[in-house]
Amino acid sequence: MSSVMVLASDVPLEAFVSPSEKPVVLSEDTGGTTVSIRFEDDFAVWPSEGYLEIPTKKEYFADLAIYNPDCGGKVAGYLKNLLKTAPELELWHVWLDGDMDHRVRKAEIKADELTAEDIRELNALETWREPVIYYCYQITQ
Repeated sequence: MSSVMVLASDVPLEAFVSPSEKPVVLSEDTGGTTVSIRFEDDFAVWPSEGYLEIPTKKEYFADLAIYNPDCGGKVAGYLKNLLKTAPELELWHVWLDGDMDHRVRKAEIKADELTAEDIRELNALETWREPVIYYCYQITQ
């Protein structure tokens, strides 16, 4: 059993890793050189076969792994970019326990209204609590 975030689409989804890089200016005694230091990746998208438990008619799936809870803006930007080639996306946060009969709560969000807070809110939901509820953002152009 596990909690997962899943993208569902009518167009194929490709793997993507968003690295977090921050410029760091070294002290004057090092000549003030600027370097880029890579921190833990913000989020990653990995195509998958999908999950039978998720009640959707979409054909293509990808797991969304959020490694940094503060990267909601980057995830929202990534999803908005995907909507340039897809009419809509579904972003699910579910508890996979093999049961096919969980309640579903869906919210439709226009791409231009999708915010970092929306992503943080969905990611923070405790999907494992009883009664188990599947959450879905239906994101449209």
